Amino acid sequence: MIWPEKKFERDKKPIEQNFGDLESQSYSNIPDIGFLKNDNLFKFEPLKGESHKELYERVTFAILCIAKKSRNKGSAVIAHAKTIRYAIGLTLKPHRDCLDNNIKNLSITNKYQQDDNFLLVNNDFNKI
Repeated sequence: MIWPEKKFERDKKPIEQNFGDLESQSYSNIPDIGFLKNDNLFKFEPLKGESHKELYERVTFAILCIAKKSRNKGSAVIAHAKTIRYAIGLTLKPHRDCLDNNIKNLSITNKYQQDDNFLLVNNDFNKI
């Protein structure tokens, strides 16, 4: 464990996207929706799953709660790439542009918060 003296909270709000009926399907069983630009991909909702927009809203709420709890101290969020993309989306206008980021495995995203504004300081990611 990285910080054995620290207590950790597990929060289910920033978990990975719910793909609904597509969960655990083999790749060959997933329908081809073709190429979607960010705006359409952001709205696309798999059957009984959640859209990127819904994921963004859920992750935004979770990140804002974490930021509020740890306002005067540091925090670390360990999450899947999409969750990190949407945390980065807090800094972007339009937010759906976070879909353009490819988060590297085990990369670190540093965030600086001033008042209620999030500013991205550094991220080890590549544009797709």
